[in-house]
Formats: sequence, structure tokens, C-alpha cells
Amino acid sequence: MSEETFIQVISLGEKLKLTGNENIPNDGIKHEFKSTKDCLYFSLFFPPIPLKTCKFNLIEKENSTGNDLISMTLN
Repeated sequence: MSEETFIQVISLGEKLKLTGNENIPNDGIKHEFKSTKDCLYFSLFFPPIPLKTCKFNLIEKENSTGNDLISMTLN
């Protein structure tokens, strides 16, 4: 996981930088799965988002190519 990773609260445009992670490789190190049935459980830690936040983006690296943006909706 890139050290540049952040979440962006869509309604505020606020960026909250990744503060820590568990069980996922850091920048530059790839996790190699042994089969297509393998999975990896991991945790990412960020500062708290506003209580009534419904939508935010998870961005691994800003202005990069690839699948570095995930939009999330909380119910």
C-alpha cells in the first residue's frame, strides 16, 4: 500500500492521509497469491471521517494511472 494513500470526503473535498496499515505490504512490495482462491485480509487506518459522511473516495496515488481510485458509499 502506498504511503501516499488517502481518503477524500466527497462532500467536503477533505483529504485524510493513511496513518497505518496491518497485514498488507508497503510501497514497492507486492503480495503474491498462491492461487486464485487465496485472499488477503488487511486493515487501513485513517483519521476519523465526519460522522454523517456517506460517500468517500479511497485513492492510492493521486494523478497516477491504473485502478488507484475506489469510490465507497456507507449506509
